[in-house]
Amino acid sequence: MLVAIPKIDGIEIINDKIDGCRYVYKHIDSSEANAYEDKMIIGIYDEETERMMPTSNYFKSIYKLKEVEIVDIKNYGLFYVARKCCSEMGLTQCLKDVFGSKELDLILLCLYIFDEGESSFQYIKGWLESLYVPNSNIKMTKETAIDLLSNLSFASIYNFFAKWGAINKTSKLLCYDVKSFSSYDKWEYMFAQKQEVVSACNLSIFCDEETKMPIYYHEHDGFIIENDNFSDLEIFMKRYDINDVKFILDGESLDPEDFDVSKIKSNFNNFTLILPTQFDVSKKMISKHISNICQDKYKLNKNEALYCIQEKMNIQGVVGKLLIYFDQEVNANYCAKMDPYLNYLSSELSDFDSLPDYDEIDRYSKYFEFNKHDDDIGFDFQIKEEFVKEMKLYQGSYFIFTTDLGDKPKDVLSHYDIAREDLKIQYKQIAFETTDEGVITHSEEFLNGKKFIIFIKQIIKKYMLSKINLKFFADLFSFEIVDEFKSLIKELNEIQVSFSRSGKGLDRTLTDYTKKLLAFFDAEEGLLKSLIPKSKKK
Repeated sequence: MLVAIPKIDGIEIINDKIDGCRYVYKHIDSSEANAYEDKMIIGIYDEETERMMPTSNYFKSIYKLKEVEIVDIKNYGLFYVARKCCSEMGLTQCLKDVFGSKELDLILLCLYIFDEGESSFQYIKGWLESLYVPNSNIKMTKETAIDLLSNLSFASIYNFFAKWGAINKTSKLLCYDVKSFSSYDKWEYMFAQKQEVVSACNLSIFCDEETKMPIYYHEHDGFIIENDNFSDLEIFMKRYDINDVKFILDGESLDPEDFDVSKIKSNFNNFTLILPTQFDVSKKMISKHISNICQDKYKLNKNEALYCIQEKMNIQGVVGKLLIYFDQEVNANYCAKMDPYLNYLSSELSDFDSLPDYDEIDRYSKYFEFNKHDDDIGFDFQIKEEFVKEMKLYQGSYFIFTTDLGDKPKDVLSHYDIAREDLKIQYKQIAFETTDEGVITHSEEFLNGKKFIIFIKQIIKKYMLSKINLKFFADLFSFEIVDEFKSLIKELNEIQVSFSRSGKGLDRTLTDYTKKLLAFFDAEEGLLKSLIPKSKKK
């Protein structure tokens, strides 16, 4: 929506020295409400028409006498930037080639998961109504979203992999085995009551080694080296001509009795294995190095209390190196909270006349030993000193064994972070959804579609994060623990479009902070122009 520049006193057009745009200002005095400065921006000047795109200040001050009302405000920044990123990296074209007109629907489902922070589609209708999608009248409900994903065939998904891999695959790939990300242990009783069977979902996700961009995924049952999983994986790799691969295996869920590095080596020439702290090799190494690990020569980053000691090691005949990481800050915070927490639990236990009930005792039995009195009613308790000492010792420690002797500690740790935090968390509730109606399950066809849409979401997320400077957020939120991507989504959602009876316009002037954020995506100029209607040729 373009409007004429008001012909009243106090109007001035000023060039912005930072972004080069021209803004229309109205000078104000202290008698006006909310007047914190001597002028305010009422519009963005359009050189071609010599008119302006109005801001909300225009409607609140200049035009309010004519009773032009803002009838609606919709989110726009996230959609515009994400759509631009999808186009830049070729994702839009790949989705169009395979899924045709469904391409935009699939991207919107990804953005919904970004914005809502969950993979249940029960709020999709209301979310879409709050979003401005130019030149589109898309309507979607929970039912239509489920129907869309349920009809994504394996053939179409494999076709997408072929096209996406042709654009992104390089000579070296990483393969993350995301073990048991669909854990539903806490819902086991509910499922048993409903007599429903919920299948677990285990994927191996292939990413480019340098960019970490997701390229393919392969589904299998259980740990990747179990049963015939590796044979199936070899067939999958042959299909897409995948050769040079490093496998990142999450061994944290392995039973120490089943720990067999030689078996892993027989399947994978090059692998990195995340070791649980309870393994004998982990206990031995932390006991050996804990007293001298916090030295400058072992520090990974100057500004972080993160250390790493590495040494060559032969485990079950497999030659590699073990890296012991120790986060001093995490350890210190944990130890500082542990003793007060144990005192708190001790106080609670002292108030019990008899042993806690079965459903309560688990809360205490991890840290305490219990002895019943002879009367079989009263009891004594004491802290498991050795266990607590071990917990304090291991907290903040990570153990990783790799056969790649040339890998730097920072790179190995980044593999661990992606496998443990990023991928595993994103897929953890894929097998079921929690809604206002309780826990619901879906067909295998829908679950397959859901895996695919979360995979596409990971692609978009990885690309968007690669465009921004993470220090940008770290400086802004220096005293808070911030998820950079959530912060990015929040800030982009602050860019909104207002609709009045005369047309549409930016709801408020872009702040310097928002301009810097959009600059990472080279998106400010395009975003503003996308809201200005094309002028008619005379």
